Amino acid sequence: MANSTPSQRDRVSCVEVRIEAVYAPRPEVDMDARHSPSFQMRSEAEALNRRGRPQAFQWPFTHARLQSSTAISATLLLLREGQASIEMTLSSLALGSGAWLLRIGEVEAHEVALRLPSLPLVCDHRDNRLRLSAGQSELHFDLASLAMRLCRAERTLLASPGEEISVGGSAQAHGFFAHEGGYGLSVGLHHGERLYGGGEQFGFLDRRGSCLQLLNRDALGVGADAAYHNLPYFWSNRSFGMALLSPGPSVFDLQSRHDVVSWYGSGRGFLFLLQPAASPAAAVADFRRAIQTVGSVPEWSHELWLSRCYYPDAREVDAVLAEAHSVGIDKGVVNLDARAWMRADTRTDFVWDEARFPPAQEYIPSLRARGFEVCLWENPYVSSKAEIYAEGVTRGFFAKDDRGAAYPLVWVPQGLEGFPQPPVAGLVDFTFPEARAWWKDFHRPYIRAGVRCFKTDFGEEIPPDARFHDGSSGWQLRNVYADLYNQCVAEVLREECGDEGIVWARSGWFHAASTPVKWAGDSQTSYRALRATLRAGLNQAVAGALFWSHDIGGFYGAQPDAELFLRWAQLGLWSSHARFHGTGVREPWRFGAELWSRLSPSIVARRKARPYFLHSYRWCVHEATSFLRPLWMVCPEEPACVDIDDQFFAGPDVLVAPFLDAEGGRTLYLPEGEWIDAAEGGGRLRGGRFLHLERRLATPVFVRADSPWQGCLIAAS
Repeated sequence: MANSTPSQRDRVSCVEVRIEAVYAPRPEVDMDARHSPSFQMRSEAEALNRRGRPQAFQWPFTHARLQSSTAISATLLLLREGQASIEMTLSSLALGSGAWLLRIGEVEAHEVALRLPSLPLVCDHRDNRLRLSAGQSELHFDLASLAMRLCRAERTLLASPGEEISVGGSAQAHGFFAHEGGYGLSVGLHHGERLYGGGEQFGFLDRRGSCLQLLNRDALGVGADAAYHNLPYFWSNRSFGMALLSPGPSVFDLQSRHDVVSWYGSGRGFLFLLQPAASPAAAVADFRRAIQTVGSVPEWSHELWLSRCYYPDAREVDAVLAEAHSVGIDKGVVNLDARAWMRADTRTDFVWDEARFPPAQEYIPSLRARGFEVCLWENPYVSSKAEIYAEGVTRGFFAKDDRGAAYPLVWVPQGLEGFPQPPVAGLVDFTFPEARAWWKDFHRPYIRAGVRCFKTDFGEEIPPDARFHDGSSGWQLRNVYADLYNQCVAEVLREECGDEGIVWARSGWFHAASTPVKWAGDSQTSYRALRATLRAGLNQAVAGALFWSHDIGGFYGAQPDAELFLRWAQLGLWSSHARFHGTGVREPWRFGAELWSRLSPSIVARRKARPYFLHSYRWCVHEATSFLRPLWMVCPEEPACVDIDDQFFAGPDVLVAPFLDAEGGRTLYLPEGEWIDAAEGGGRLRGGRFLHLERRLATPVFVRADSPWQGCLIAAS
């Protein structure tokens, strides 16, 4: 079985070919003939005559007619010259001041459901012109050219690309189109328009000029275009959000060639949301509430998290906790990671390794008695060497291959340094209710012993050719699987311990705010990775998780030096949750007395600021907003904030400007209003301007002057 299994690299390539087919123009001649001199001469001549290659092989719908209309929807028949037609249904939802839902093609399993009533629709159809009005916005169509405009308060927010998007008479983008993988749409960009979102992307905040493949991957770091958590929701600074709610992976080409953005869906349907809103914060909050119940976090989760990949035995864990107590850290969370509590070759089988740890029913309560809650690692892959593997195969609890056998999953790339190749595994099928219940039951004994958190690792590299119980393919579930996995574990925690349990998730899709803590994956130990990690947290604030964290010090690579570790820790201590974690030593006191003397005041400050953090946790849930937010989201009217990616708001009232390089000071922007420099004794500063700060030990932290928490925060800092 193992010898016939494609490598992880082969699987990733398969996925890339599948999604990049969206962009591959069909060959016009026999590929073997391309090497002939006559073909090369002819190709050069054709290239001169056809300078404008149509964008990404879009097959446009050229016109439409109104098929029907009701009090809540209208249906257009999209037409293409010489081709069959397809229906597009338009409706308006009570989302904020009114949003629009566009459906092309079929209803698909696992598409995102909006739990909202429809708004009454007014349809005005005259002379090939169609105007749909609902709430405070309107959709306008020219049916002869299939051009669309979205308007609010008589202002055009977006419009289909026009005739000016052409080269030599060849249109470069089309408003509505089909392509090899499904359906799509394009809209033109305005001068100065910026687009934010896409999930936990490690690149810059304004996504213009990029082409995002929105499919989850085991990114193996933070330095490439791959992301653990992709989310096809974006916000435009022209005051609207847009989201592709269909389940399959997608491509979002954001002005990579001209002032146009194009969505490419994959599948038999295309469900698209247009969401006019007064502010990005309001839009994101309304959207989150419409698709999920926003999850809260327990108070104990505010404490420091101590972790390593991995603690080899109870002796090491006990030593770490004894040292923590000796330096004044008398409570927190300890995470038993990947190869700690289970045997490496039988993961994930939920069998406690009593050769290295006392029995779980004794050891977990003993850790809690010492002041530390317990988090246990898992992934949704069951080793073929585990005893429960045979049961999973017999009962059909794993995804299957095209022969109906359990799909032979290879989940660690071959040759990855420091990570030995595990046996082939079964991929748990969370679309099968019985498999879901089976998986939940494995958690119950540990929760009843006192475990309050499971670290739900992996769940990204779903093989595209796998088959699931509900008929879905791995391609269709590539992103959805993360939600199914995390929600399954969150459910059993709620069933067993109510609001006192949480999931600590790596992968995600639309429902990350319901689980509700997420971390940024496996960052390298470098300043570039530190900056990329912060950008990921800021990007995912656009409709992603409310509570987000990262591995303080970086996950893998060379052991971080004292200065990098200090600056990463200072950033982490102002994140909603602070976890020291990596492949090497990450306990802060083990970096030596000098580093500990420099860092411990920041740890004390977080402890003293606990009332503010707990208030912020409740505020985030009430407002359906992320704890860590970019400046552009909080201050959308201030032009200086549009692309700041090295500062953030921590909760409602604190602005943090960490040092993110090895040396030197930094420039920061204080938004409008009056601020208190908490780290420098409470001096008041006028906002609406840039400041330059010389390098200093403490992280620059500023508190709103009218904050009821200023006393607590100044005392803490």
